[in-house]
Amino acid sequence: MPYPKLSTPPIIESIFLVRFKEILEKEQIENFCKNEFISSRYRASESEDRKKEGTYILRSLENNKALRVNLDSLSLHNLTYSPFEEIYEEFKAMIEIVTSLTKSLTLEQFSLRYLNLIKLEKEEEKVNLFDYLTFKIETPFSISNFFIQFFVDNEKDNDMQGIIVGAIRHKNESIGDNDLGILLDINVRKNIDLSSVEEDTYRNVLFMMRDFKNQLFFKSVQSKVLETYT
Repeated sequence: MPYPKLSTPPIIESIFLVRFKEILEKEQIENFCKNEFISSRYRASESEDRKKEGTYILRSLENNKALRVNLDSLSLHNLTYSPFEEIYEEFKAMIEIVTSLTKSLTLEQFSLRYLNLIKLEKEEEKVNLFDYLTFKIETPFSISNFFIQFFVDNEKDNDMQGIIVGAIRHKNESIGDNDLGILLDINVRKNIDLSSVEEDTYRNVLFMMRDFKNQLFFKSVQSKVLETYT
């Protein structure tokens, strides 16, 4: 189903994650971090304590991305908006690198998570979440400061599920954050079982997950939100 193209998407972070059935060895993770493709784009930012726990965190040279490698997962965090295809190509290269460093590695789960901040045109004394999101919930009292979470199954794929979180984000001067708005967090997960890296297979999977993510986003927001960002 075609959706309107947003000229300025409200995405503030996107996270591409893959989980492995097997546990990586620390030496394999270190070799991954030393790979030319990785080391030319990212620098280590984790403490020695985190490395001992098996968690490696790297930040891009431009400081707009982060890479997290655990013993059982790899995630790419984009801290600014980038087109899906561009992120996919980098994520694919990372998967190929980590699988090439292991004798056998099974991809167990993919996750696509998008955090959207719907900014308000003017400060409101009392923000109503339902003025911006399509969720309908009846309560015996007034609610203005809360978050709501839904789990949504994909009717066409029993192994794919979406998690939607809506929340009001208030100003927080103590951390220098002055953005008041509606936070819409959409996370799509799919269980998989890929023992070999077949690009066409996981490309199709990730692009289907993107389509489901888009469906959840556009069905979750009111028309006035779309008018703001198209």
